Amino acid sequence: MLKDHLSFQRKTNQSDPIPGREKEMHKNAAGGYVFSVDDQTRLERFLILGTDGGTYYCDEKEHTVDNFKAILKYLNKDASSVLETTSKLSDEGRILKNDTAIAVLAIAWANGYRKEVETVFDKIIRIPTHLFMFMDFIKQVYNGKFKSSRRMRRMLGNWYYNNPNLVYHMLKYQSRQGWSHRDVIRLAHIQPKDKLMDNLFGFITGKDKTPEHPLVEAFIKLRQATTAMEVTDIIKNYNVTWEFVPTQFLKEKEVWEALLPNLPLTALLRNLGRLTALGVVEEFSDNARYVADRLTNIDNIKKARIHPVNVGIAMHTYSEGISHRGSLLWNPVRIIEEALDEMFYHSFANVEVTNKRFLIGIDASGSMTWQNVANTAMHSLDAATLVSLPILTKEPNSVAVGFDTKYQRLRVTKNTGWKDLRYQFNLGGGTDASLPFKYAIDNKTPVDVFVIFTDNETWYGDEHPVQALERYRDKMGINSKLIVASMTATDSSIADPNDPYQVDVVGFDPSYPKIINEVAKMK
Repeated sequence: MLKDHLSFQRKTNQSDPIPGREKEMHKNAAGGYVFSVDDQTRLERFLILGTDGGTYYCDEKEHTVDNFKAILKYLNKDASSVLETTSKLSDEGRILKNDTAIAVLAIAWANGYRKEVETVFDKIIRIPTHLFMFMDFIKQVYNGKFKSSRRMRRMLGNWYYNNPNLVYHMLKYQSRQGWSHRDVIRLAHIQPKDKLMDNLFGFITGKDKTPEHPLVEAFIKLRQATTAMEVTDIIKNYNVTWEFVPTQFLKEKEVWEALLPNLPLTALLRNLGRLTALGVVEEFSDNARYVADRLTNIDNIKKARIHPVNVGIAMHTYSEGISHRGSLLWNPVRIIEEALDEMFYHSFANVEVTNKRFLIGIDASGSMTWQNVANTAMHSLDAATLVSLPILTKEPNSVAVGFDTKYQRLRVTKNTGWKDLRYQFNLGGGTDASLPFKYAIDNKTPVDVFVIFTDNETWYGDEHPVQALERYRDKMGINSKLIVASMTATDSSIADPNDPYQVDVVGFDPSYPKIINEVAKMK
């Protein structure tokens, strides 16, 4: 213990490991030494953050392969834990895109963990899009050929047999990822269990069969409709959702007014600009109030698995008044903007005020602006700024510091928005993750909890972040806690795994404020 304490008392350049801790550290992609995270942390980072776009230091393929190797290693050690974690995070909506969970399923299946995959399959594969993606991953794993088996056929058949929304799903998601229901039914040799399923399979695969079901009736009538008035009547009579409506009618105001009452929350969030541009949602209108009420309903947000980052993207796009492709323009409605802001905070789990003293460090180095996270329009710095707001705007005793190879104090109030914070940064160089602690030392700032949003590619400083934290603790006489919110799915962390007051979280995880609350209250 004395040796460890003394190693923290002296400074060690980040390009070298801390003396006595060499076995616990490795060189990150930028050339600095950091701690290695455990298998569970690595899995959660991959599931929540994904590997789209790679990182500043390695391309997407290399980044993905590294993560797949780590997942396989963990599967070989404890397959049940891997798949239980994957199922839990997917089911709770903590994964921004379900692709990563489906990839884990495919890796597990291909490596013999089939009983474990069957146990969680229906919890992760919730809609046909997920099913087709799983089929495609399996095909890729087996070098371009889908490899079936009796167990695979039984699992796929059970997905169809036990699906309570099968008619809706088969009509809405007829093909994705180059796969269709015809392909799955053929490869899995799925036999209909009753007359409805027999007719449904025949209808979907182009045979002369028509199931007796109101959704099928509506589907056929919509394909035959020639006017917006006909489409509107069908929507009202059958309560169909927007995906059933032929594309040419989705430019009509009256069609969207008919769709609005039954529009799923995710679809509502994606179509706010269109609804406003068409005049369905206008300033001071009943529709605007109705939409705002739905956007801020906590139970609906939880049930729809709405991820905070998706809300953040919708906030940004809607307030800009222009679609990403520039083909749609609208004047944002105030009540909708306010509802989106409220929805953003509701989409996080348990954002409670602790009244502890927080210092939020946001890594604004060049590597944080290199990749877009989880195939969104946001790079890591955008996302870090966004997800830091629940702490910065809710905790009355909080300060924010940006850093690269120097630190920058950021201006934040309870009314600060994402863009207000994001455009303050005047950084973009190398990375020294010890700087938030040096800022607190230089300014004698009392801090109970440091929260650092970073990609963990620190390399520049003359001392390691944990050494700077220990210096701060000694100088200030405060046993400050450290929470490292990772913004990329690597195996690195600046947090000391041997210190119970230093914790790793995933920056995109909607439950991270709850974890921060728990750590902040630790004695």
